[in-house]
Amino acid sequence: MRHRQGARLARTGAGGDDQGMDDHAASGAVPGSPALTSDRVGHAVGRLLAVPVPDPGRRPPSALFEAIEELIRAASSDDVAAIIAKAMDQGRCGRERAGLIIGCAAWCGTDNGQAMQATLDSWLARPDDPDRAWIALHHDAYPFRSHAEMTTRLREVATRYPELADTCEDLITTRQPGS
Repeated sequence: MRHRQGARLARTGAGGDDQGMDDHAASGAVPGSPALTSDRVGHAVGRLLAVPVPDPGRRPPSALFEAIEELIRAASSDDVAAIIAKAMDQGRCGRERAGLIIGCAAWCGTDNGQAMQATLDSWLARPDDPDRAWIALHHDAYPFRSHAEMTTRLREVATRYPELADTCEDLITTRQPGS
């Protein structure tokens, strides 16, 4: 497991390569995908974004988890990161709220956030959006399967987005090599 100290989520699963990380996941959206454009998904996103956000350090309300579960059912996927990122792109939520939702979504799915982590890792592997990079860096699990890959990728993110450099360095220094 590669969980961050004090984190609520631990990435699990076997394998050493990034299975499932394709170009669609890397972009954070699948153009024209029914999962991103259906009325059911749109309604679920609207309901989710209507749930009040707790103050920092407070437990998210059960209504938030219920709304995330509705979105997962509507999207037919545990990976709702691209859907939330699209809502953020549309100005419907900020990155802090998007990060909270994605963090909670890892608890609502059936795979402990593993599919969604592949999307978050892809956002860092090809860091073309500072908000997506911020969300991926603030998720409860360490990015990437190895410390070496994480170090390489996060140094690239830190160079591209100096405002994220401290967070990148913190992740690099707190993760144990070999984990």
